[in-house]
Amino acid sequence: LHGIPVGLKDLIDVAGRETTGGSKVLAGNIAKSDSRVAKKLRAAGAILIGKLNLVEFAIGTTGLNPTTGDVKNPWDRTHITAGSSSGSAAAVASGMIPAALGTDTGGSVRMPASLCGISGLKPTYGRVSRSGVLDLSWSMDHIGPMTRTTADCALMMNVLAGHDASDPASSHEPVPDFTSGFTEGLENLKIGVPTDYFFSDSVDSEVLALVRTAIDLMSRNGAEIVELPMPWAEKGRAINLGVIICEVVAVHEKIISEHADLYTPAVRSRIQSGFNVSAIDYIRAQRARQWFNHHMAESMHQVDVLITPTVPIQTPTIADCTPSPGNPGGGLELPLFTGVFDVTGQPSHSVPCGFITGGMPIG
Repeated sequence: LHGIPVGLKDLIDVAGRETTGGSKVLAGNIAKSDSRVAKKLRAAGAILIGKLNLVEFAIGTTGLNPTTGDVKNPWDRTHITAGSSSGSAAAVASGMIPAALGTDTGGSVRMPASLCGISGLKPTYGRVSRSGVLDLSWSMDHIGPMTRTTADCALMMNVLAGHDASDPASSHEPVPDFTSGFTEGLENLKIGVPTDYFFSDSVDSEVLALVRTAIDLMSRNGAEIVELPMPWAEKGRAINLGVIICEVVAVHEKIISEHADLYTPAVRSRIQSGFNVSAIDYIRAQRARQWFNHHMAESMHQVDVLITPTVPIQTPTIADCTPSPGNPGGGLELPLFTGVFDVTGQPSHSVPCGFITGGMPIG
């Protein structure tokens, strides 16, 4: 990566620089040392060019932040980028930088990648060290690259992946060459296409049409398409949220008790709702997660990969997503599909899949 400018979501420590998490709460929080990913990027010759905007503490899906400013979609500045890695997606999509890092706990790399027409990878849980990165929900937090192409994501992964003893969840699996295999065809590849949930009537018709066109193209190029019933998948986002709300309040418990006024109202409300959740609720969520992961493993025995839309809706406008009294704002459907794969910890990659009427990209 010698000489390549890379931007970092402002949850990621860089020595001598502020890490604010997009919040007044951490104003003046100067990192004493580099995060593990920053060290790896420097060692590979990358230029750490700056910090990138995000939803406050990564708690949100639209990319809007009343404190640091709303990130606008480069394809149409009246529309959202999605979040929470909003600045990372916009910076890459607009051509400001060729690569950025984001974090993903419910879809925060893949949703903005989809809406901004770039490539965004959530690696396998533990594949990339989170040491020196602010927590949201430690049992589901992932760090991943956001680039213009899948090949560039692979180059980034060759640098980022690897065991780190300072991250208790770090994987001991050997690091492969992520760039290998790009010249291979699709013959003998089994692609699973869910017959429900991800392709239900509630998904936007233009989004479905573009994804089905991509599936047809893969089939014509030698892939075997396997239809998979996955009715249980609809439980995934609820489990995702059930775990997040318990873990995020544990992360913020002390500081929100002392400085609640420094949080924006929407984020403060989401965190404080966790105080009403019991240990029994958390245990139930984790048991449901085990049940869910068992079903996913059974389905994956039949195929090599799954293909789904990244998000089920077209890109909302900033106006539609801006909260107002009595209106929580739109975009709530955005993480319905992406959160599934934070629950399982499987790798999940959003790639560009064309444009809907009006010129907005989808993944």
